[in-house]
Amino acid sequence: MQNAGVKIDDWKYIPMVKDYLKMVESGEKRTFAAMKVSDKYKVHPKTVYNVLKRLCSDCNSVASE
Repeated sequence: MQNAGVKIDDWKYIPMVKDYLKMVESGEKRTFAAMKVSDKYKVHPKTVYNVLKRLCSDCNSVASE
């Protein structure tokens, strides 16, 4: 997993990523979704983008914005 760029503690962010992806799929703007989940999970918005970049190969374009 480390070779793939995933950190050991990333498992705790899985619900956050799921919430983010649901919001984006339902039509919310990516920035708005990142702000909402960062508030809900009490993390910095940059943490949301960093976790997306590490965990979601399909989300890389989303995380890079």
